[in-house]
Amino acid sequence: MQEIKQLLHDYIVGVVSSEEFVIQYLALARTVRDKTWMVLDKSPEVKEQLYQLSVDRFEEKISELEYQQKWEYLTNQLEKVSVKPYSKEEKILSHLFVEADAYKENPEDREAGLHIGETELRTEAQKALDVLNSLNKPGT
Repeated sequence: MQEIKQLLHDYIVGVVSSEEFVIQYLALARTVRDKTWMVLDKSPEVKEQLYQLSVDRFEEKISELEYQQKWEYLTNQLEKVSVKPYSKEEKILSHLFVEADAYKENPEDREAGLHIGETELRTEAQKALDVLNSLNKPGT
């Protein structure tokens, strides 16, 4: 996670170009995702329970508190991974993955609603870094 946060910081302050950020971020995010899913694949019962838990929460069959308690119990049964499945971190990284994948440098190549430019990508990176940093503070 620290490597991703460092990349976000470097991009926001201009050390890394948008093109380089997209290349590096997409590769890093894929690696993190793949490691998380490999751990889940080793525990198919927990994987299924986490999936059903997320569905139940989405369909509002359970409260946020109940979801968090069950999620914590289930993810504690998994091997240690940098980003736990169905976590707030995973949601943030996935959202940013979609945004980075939608980046187009040339405004003429962008389709409204499908692509974003440098300003939007930088804004999304800043939001992601802010939220990731807030999750690491006590009480969050």
